[in-house]
Amino acid sequence: MTKTLIPAAILIASLTLVDCAQAQSRSPRTPVDPPQRVDLSSASVSVPLEKEGPFYYTSVLVNGRPFRFTIETGASFVAISGRAAKALSLPTDSIDMRVMAGQSRRSAVVYIDSISVGGATFRGLTASVTPRWDTQSFDGIISVPYFTGLLVSLELSKSRLIFSRGKLPEPNGRDVVPIAGRDRAGRVDFDMDLGGVSTPVVVDTRSFVPLTIPDSMVGLLRTESPPQPIGGAMGPALGAFELQGARLSGAARIGSISIARPPIAFRNRPGAVLGVPILESIDVTFDVSHNRIRVASSTGRSVEIGQQPWETESTASAANSEPAVRRVGPSGPAAPASGQRTMGFNLAGFPPELRVINLVAGSDAERAGLKNGDVLVEFDGTSRDKMSPQIFRAAADRDRGTRIVVRRGTETLAFLVKPYVVP
Repeated sequence: MTKTLIPAAILIASLTLVDCAQAQSRSPRTPVDPPQRVDLSSASVSVPLEKEGPFYYTSVLVNGRPFRFTIETGASFVAISGRAAKALSLPTDSIDMRVMAGQSRRSAVVYIDSISVGGATFRGLTASVTPRWDTQSFDGIISVPYFTGLLVSLELSKSRLIFSRGKLPEPNGRDVVPIAGRDRAGRVDFDMDLGGVSTPVVVDTRSFVPLTIPDSMVGLLRTESPPQPIGGAMGPALGAFELQGARLSGAARIGSISIARPPIAFRNRPGAVLGVPILESIDVTFDVSHNRIRVASSTGRSVEIGQQPWETESTASAANSEPAVRRVGPSGPAAPASGQRTMGFNLAGFPPELRVINLVAGSDAERAGLKNGDVLVEFDGTSRDKMSPQIFRAAADRDRGTRIVVRRGTETLAFLVKPYVVP
């Protein structure tokens, strides 16, 4: 299928002005602050989205220059890549990152005059500089700070994001529910009923798993079968973590919307996350300023989520991890079996964004020079966006080397890696 990038719109005279914050000097502002002002070219601005792999993207103008951003409702800060900051010749400053999600390190930031997303222009932003995105297919994120002072409708089923003015009605427990406000990172969360157990979940458009739950809840939820290891994944704040998959016995509920037998991935990290597969069946309108959201099913009141990769591949993970390399439970990973053939590492993420994790000391992969965090470009002649568990498993079963191409920083590196047999 041919993918078409939709060019960012050129703004005409602004018809609507929304003040998001009082004008301030640049230095006190941080990446968690909303824009100082938002201009809308009409009362309702619809921004087309493009899906690539499991995630959604759009074209933007940063200080008048075109870039590609991803939609990231799972982030509570503004950020751009180091590549974009350099291309825009933006001088960097340094701030104490304790203002962001409890972190205490200092980080580089830049000050941006404007970011235009279709007919919406966000003015006066402070952005964190994120060099790890320099090897990705995007240069920034549309995240929670962009939502302040606006109604923002996320309609992935129609591949669009809508910015408008107004205020949602008071929560009624059916289609309008309160923002729980219990997420430590300040992201948008709301209470979700999981077969009679209520927990706050974060709306995260950069999660490819339908529903991710901390493994501390394994004993609280009724599942159709015991959770099974499905591999690993990686997050910018949480690092690499292990996943176990299962189906909830019964339905989950968001307001009056019922999700039949949702697939769940338990992880050995805190926090629950609602990901893209469910969000593609539910339209969500954010009213961050008044602490409420509206949910509406795009398919009726009952939502059904199809089979996940881990349900169709008994030994391969949804994140394209190596089959059965590590068996994981609430107490942590167990050692792989003696005699098992592996590639000496795992791949975490989801095409087209896969990274090397769990590099095995003493394996041919380590001796060849692979490193944890390397970004996959090509595996045995297969591009990263077409990777599958079957391709990974077949390479481990062969008695010859596999050519693996990765990106590390600004370098593209190629390695010949032989399978590793666990002693």
